[in-house]
Amino acid sequence: MVIVIRVPDTINAYTMFETLNDRGLRASQTDILKNFFFGRAAASLPEMQHKWASMVATIEMVGDEDLLITYLRHHWTLTHGYTAERQLAAFVKEEVKGRQQAINIVSNLDELATDYAGLLTPLEYSGWPSIDKETRAYIFIITRILTIEQIQPLLLAVIKHFPPESLKRAMRMFLSWSVRFLVAGSGGGGPLDRAYGQLSKQVTEGTITKATQLRENVRAGVLRTDAEFMQAFSKARVTKATLARYYLRALELHMEANPSADLGGTIDDSFTYNLEHVMPQRESGDWPIPEQTAQQFRKRLGNMVLLQPTDNVKLGNRSFAEKRAAYQQSQLRLTEGVGAYTSWGPEEIDDWQEKLAHLAVKIWPA
Repeated sequence: MVIVIRVPDTINAYTMFETLNDRGLRASQTDILKNFFFGRAAASLPEMQHKWASMVATIEMVGDEDLLITYLRHHWTLTHGYTAERQLAAFVKEEVKGRQQAINIVSNLDELATDYAGLLTPLEYSGWPSIDKETRAYIFIITRILTIEQIQPLLLAVIKHFPPESLKRAMRMFLSWSVRFLVAGSGGGGPLDRAYGQLSKQVTEGTITKATQLRENVRAGVLRTDAEFMQAFSKARVTKATLARYYLRALELHMEANPSADLGGTIDDSFTYNLEHVMPQRESGDWPIPEQTAQQFRKRLGNMVLLQPTDNVKLGNRSFAEKRAAYQQSQLRLTEGVGAYTSWGPEEIDDWQEKLAHLAVKIWPA
């Protein structure tokens, strides 16, 4: 069914839209905000429509409508601190009273959209000429491998307001915070949203101007202690292959005394290592472990190693005795370390992963 409503002017049209939404006609937060701004544009409506369309096109190049509302919320967070998505439209309506305010906000949304999209494509993004490749790699790991969405307004604030050297220190610190929370966090991303939202506002206002101040001002509950991180890492299950590969590559580089181990080979590796599950992901006659037990340990990080692409294809679901011979020949120290075990099961996975946890606390410090 299509409902057509005719109104005398544009402002009334947007008012009617809001009324229909209040009465239950479904509309997204993005639609509500767009029509709120357009309703206050008056003679500047064509200009505002152009800027809005430009902003949408930029964001949709790297995401979908969900990313668009996330961007709108994060943009507001930069100057107002943490704001829940369900509250965003109400807060905007309360603060934006006139035409010029609405025009300024939409103009700034359009201008900042390119940098926000750059957060999700930092290795290719042509902006930020003063940011080096290592700093871009930290951003890439946070937004694309760890996928910590809550920190994005803080990343943007620091990029806009910190000098290059302080910026790199901040990004490296953010990476450690993110890994620790991802491994040892609990209760969802709410604490991150609130903590990072407040820090974003402080950076934008100029009350925080360097990395050490970020560490001093971060809220309790976001950072994880060494003990908490080690305990969680020693039992961590990882279901996302790119994430497991990043952890293992960083651990391997640390074993090689690489000072940039936390980059996980993001900018230096010329090929992608294959992720090998020592205990296979599917049942196999060569692995006489009860299925219920196997399900608990297959996705444990300690049950995974990295291999050259050709080795992974050859090993498949073979027995540990056969795999062990290949592991012992590996040039990767951690893979070779797994080959030092004479058998492989829950006890060995626990033992090996505890050793990995002692390395992890050095790679991603508090």
